[in-house]
Amino acid sequence: MGKVIIDMTMSIDGFVTGPEDGRKNGLGKRDGVHLHDWLFNGPSVNRHNPFFKTRAASLPVVNRMIKDTGAMIFGRRTYDITNGWMGSHPIPNLHIFILTHHPPKKVPVGNSDFVFVGDGIKSAVTQAKKAAGKKDVLIQGASACQQALQGGLVDELLLHIANRVMGKGVLLFETAGAYFGGLKRISCIVAPDVTHLRYKIL
Repeated sequence: MGKVIIDMTMSIDGFVTGPEDGRKNGLGKRDGVHLHDWLFNGPSVNRHNPFFKTRAASLPVVNRMIKDTGAMIFGRRTYDITNGWMGSHPIPNLHIFILTHHPPKKVPVGNSDFVFVGDGIKSAVTQAKKAAGKKDVLIQGASACQQALQGGLVDELLLHIANRVMGKGVLLFETAGAYFGGLKRISCIVAPDVTHLRYKIL
Protein backbone atom coordinates (compact mmCIF):
# COMPACT_ATOMS: atom_id res chain seq x y z
CA MET A 1 0.00 0.00 0.00
CA GLY A 2 1.22 3.50 -0.79
CA LYS A 3 1.83 6.40 1.55
CA VAL A 4 -0.35 9.30 2.66
CA ILE A 5 1.55 12.44 1.69
CA ILE A 6 0.89 16.13 2.19
CA ASP A 7 2.03 17.75 -1.06
CA MET A 8 2.01 21.54 -0.89
CA THR A 9 3.76 24.51 -2.43
CA MET A 10 4.47 27.31 0.02
CA SER A 11 6.38 30.52 0.36
CA ILE A 12 9.59 30.74 2.38
CA ASP A 13 7.55 32.13 5.28
CA GLY A 14 5.03 29.28 5.19
CA PHE A 15 2.05 30.66 3.25
CA VAL A 16 0.22 28.48 0.72
CA THR A 17 -1.83 31.39 -0.66
CA GLY A 18 -1.71 35.13 -0.48
CA PRO A 19 -4.40 37.08 1.39
CA GLU A 20 -8.04 37.17 0.24
CA ASP A 21 -7.95 33.90 -1.69
CA GLY A 22 -11.19 32.89 -3.35
CA ARG A 23 -12.82 32.27 -6.71
CA LYS A 24 -11.67 35.60 -8.13
CA ASN A 25 -8.15 35.22 -6.73
CA GLY A 26 -7.59 31.49 -6.45
CA LEU A 27 -4.23 31.82 -4.71
CA GLY A 28 -4.89 35.20 -3.17
CA LYS A 29 -3.40 38.62 -3.64
CA ARG A 30 0.23 39.67 -3.23
CA ASP A 31 1.10 37.56 -6.28
CA GLY A 32 -0.06 34.33 -4.64
CA VAL A 33 -0.49 32.86 -8.12
CA HIS A 34 3.28 33.01 -8.56
CA LEU A 35 3.85 30.45 -5.81
CA HIS A 36 3.27 27.79 -8.47
CA ASP A 37 5.40 29.34 -11.21
CA TRP A 38 7.82 26.42 -10.82
CA LEU A 39 5.14 24.08 -12.20
CA PHE A 40 4.22 26.04 -15.30
CA ASN A 41 6.91 28.54 -16.35
CA GLY A 42 9.89 26.31 -17.01
CA PRO A 43 11.40 25.28 -20.37
CA SER A 44 10.90 21.51 -19.96
CA VAL A 45 7.52 20.17 -21.05
CA ASN A 46 6.52 17.14 -19.02
CA ARG A 47 6.28 13.95 -21.07
CA HIS A 48 3.33 12.67 -19.03
CA ASN A 49 1.27 15.85 -19.26
CA PRO A 50 2.27 19.00 -21.22
CA PHE A 51 0.18 21.00 -18.71
CA PHE A 52 3.30 20.95 -16.51
CA LYS A 53 6.35 22.91 -17.66
CA THR A 54 9.23 22.96 -15.20
CA ARG A 55 12.95 23.41 -15.02
CA ALA A 56 14.98 20.24 -15.48
CA ALA A 57 15.72 19.87 -11.76
CA SER A 58 12.00 19.68 -10.94
CA LEU A 59 11.12 17.13 -13.62
CA PRO A 60 11.74 14.06 -11.39
CA VAL A 61 9.45 15.53 -8.73
CA VAL A 62 6.56 16.02 -11.15
CA ASN A 63 7.16 12.69 -12.89
CA ARG A 64 6.99 10.87 -9.56
CA MET A 65 3.84 12.76 -8.58
CA ILE A 66 2.07 11.72 -11.78
CA LYS A 67 3.36 8.14 -11.77
CA ASP A 68 2.90 7.29 -8.09
CA THR A 69 -0.36 9.06 -7.19
CA GLY A 70 -3.56 7.03 -7.10
CA ALA A 71 -5.88 9.33 -5.17
CA MET A 72 -6.04 12.86 -3.79
CA ILE A 73 -7.92 14.55 -0.94
CA PHE A 74 -9.04 18.19 -0.90
CA GLY A 75 -11.38 20.37 1.09
CA ARG A 76 -14.57 21.74 -0.42
CA ARG A 77 -13.10 25.24 -0.61
CA THR A 78 -10.34 24.09 -2.93
CA TYR A 79 -12.87 22.23 -5.06
CA ASP A 80 -15.02 25.35 -5.37
CA ILE A 81 -12.12 27.70 -6.12
CA THR A 82 -10.94 25.41 -8.95
CA ASN A 83 -14.50 24.83 -10.20
CA GLY A 84 -13.88 21.13 -9.72
CA TRP A 85 -11.02 21.34 -12.23
CA MET A 86 -13.81 21.28 -14.82
CA GLY A 87 -14.02 17.55 -14.18
CA SER A 88 -10.40 16.78 -15.05
CA HIS A 89 -7.61 17.25 -12.54
CA PRO A 90 -4.18 17.82 -14.21
CA ILE A 91 -3.13 14.37 -12.99
CA PRO A 92 -5.48 12.26 -15.12
CA ASN A 93 -7.65 9.34 -14.07
CA LEU A 94 -7.46 10.03 -10.35
CA HIS A 95 -9.88 9.21 -7.56
CA ILE A 96 -10.48 12.59 -5.89
CA PHE A 97 -12.05 12.79 -2.45
CA ILE A 98 -13.62 16.08 -1.34
CA LEU A 99 -14.35 16.83 2.31
CA THR A 100 -17.79 18.41 2.56
CA HIS A 101 -21.08 18.12 4.42
CA HIS A 102 -22.95 19.50 1.41
CA PRO A 103 -22.10 17.74 -1.87
CA PRO A 104 -22.73 19.85 -4.97
CA LYS A 105 -25.82 19.10 -7.00
CA LYS A 106 -23.87 19.18 -10.25
CA VAL A 107 -20.40 17.71 -10.74
CA PRO A 108 -18.40 18.48 -13.92
CA VAL A 109 -17.72 15.44 -16.06
CA GLY A 110 -14.15 14.63 -17.04
CA ASN A 111 -11.41 12.10 -16.45
CA SER A 112 -11.45 12.44 -12.63
CA ASP A 113 -13.61 10.34 -10.32
CA PHE A 114 -15.07 12.53 -7.54
CA VAL A 115 -16.21 11.20 -4.18
CA PHE A 116 -17.72 13.61 -1.63
CA VAL A 117 -17.02 12.60 1.96
CA GLY A 118 -19.21 13.93 4.75
CA ASP A 119 -17.94 11.94 7.71
CA GLY A 120 -14.50 13.42 8.20
CA ILE A 121 -10.85 13.19 7.24
CA LYS A 122 -10.28 9.70 8.67
CA SER A 123 -12.99 8.29 6.45
CA ALA A 124 -11.61 10.18 3.45
CA VAL A 125 -8.11 8.80 4.03
CA THR A 126 -9.43 5.26 4.47
CA GLN A 127 -11.43 5.45 1.26
CA ALA A 128 -8.61 7.12 -0.65
CA LYS A 129 -6.05 4.50 0.41
CA LYS A 130 -8.38 1.74 -0.73
CA ALA A 131 -8.97 3.46 -4.08
CA ALA A 132 -5.25 4.19 -4.59
CA GLY A 133 -4.21 0.58 -3.99
CA LYS A 134 -0.42 0.41 -4.08
CA LYS A 135 -0.11 4.04 -5.12
CA ASP A 136 0.14 7.12 -2.90
CA VAL A 137 -2.60 9.36 -1.56
CA LEU A 138 -1.79 13.08 -1.82
CA ILE A 139 -3.51 15.66 0.37
CA GLN A 140 -3.62 19.28 -0.74
CA GLY A 141 -5.29 22.42 0.57
CA ALA A 142 -4.52 23.94 3.96
CA SER A 143 -7.67 22.79 5.77
CA ALA A 144 -7.52 19.17 4.58
CA CYS A 145 -3.81 18.99 5.39
CA GLN A 146 -4.32 20.42 8.87
CA GLN A 147 -7.12 17.97 9.62
CA ALA A 148 -4.99 15.04 8.45
CA LEU A 149 -2.04 16.15 10.57
CA GLN A 150 -4.24 16.58 13.62
CA GLY A 151 -5.57 13.07 13.09
CA GLY A 152 -2.12 11.53 12.82
CA LEU A 153 -2.96 10.24 9.34
CA VAL A 154 0.07 11.49 7.38
CA ASP A 155 3.22 9.51 6.54
CA GLU A 156 5.25 12.13 4.71
CA LEU A 157 5.45 15.83 3.89
CA LEU A 158 6.45 16.95 0.40
CA LEU A 159 6.96 20.70 0.53
CA HIS A 160 7.85 22.81 -2.49
CA ILE A 161 9.40 26.00 -1.13
CA ALA A 162 8.97 28.73 -3.74
CA ASN A 163 11.28 31.72 -3.92
CA ARG A 164 8.62 34.01 -2.47
CA VAL A 165 7.91 35.82 0.80
CA MET A 166 4.19 36.51 1.15
CA GLY A 167 3.89 38.11 4.58
CA LYS A 168 0.15 37.43 4.73
CA GLY A 169 -2.26 34.75 3.57
CA VAL A 170 -3.09 31.18 4.55
CA LEU A 171 -0.48 29.34 6.61
CA LEU A 172 -0.14 25.59 6.20
CA PHE A 173 0.97 24.91 9.77
CA GLU A 174 -0.94 27.65 11.58
CA THR A 175 -3.13 25.23 13.55
CA ALA A 176 -1.38 21.92 12.93
CA GLY A 177 2.17 22.52 14.09
CA ALA A 178 1.67 21.23 17.61
CA TYR A 179 0.46 17.82 16.41
CA PHE A 180 3.79 16.51 15.14
CA GLY A 181 7.39 17.36 15.84
CA GLY A 182 10.05 14.94 14.68
CA LEU A 183 10.85 14.75 10.99
CA LYS A 184 13.41 12.78 9.02
CA ARG A 185 14.49 14.41 5.78
CA ILE A 186 14.26 11.95 2.91
CA SER A 187 15.35 14.16 0.05
CA CYS A 188 16.16 17.72 -0.94
CA ILE A 189 16.06 18.75 -4.60
CA VAL A 190 17.12 22.30 -5.39
CA ALA A 191 15.93 24.05 -8.54
CA PRO A 192 16.54 27.71 -9.42
CA ASP A 193 12.95 28.69 -8.60
CA VAL A 194 11.96 26.19 -5.87
CA THR A 195 13.37 23.74 -3.31
CA HIS A 196 11.62 20.37 -2.96
CA LEU A 197 11.82 18.94 0.57
CA ARG A 198 10.49 15.49 1.44
CA TYR A 199 10.18 14.46 5.10
CA LYS A 200 9.05 11.35 6.93
CA ILE A 201 6.95 12.11 10.00
CA LEU A 202 8.42 10.30 13.00
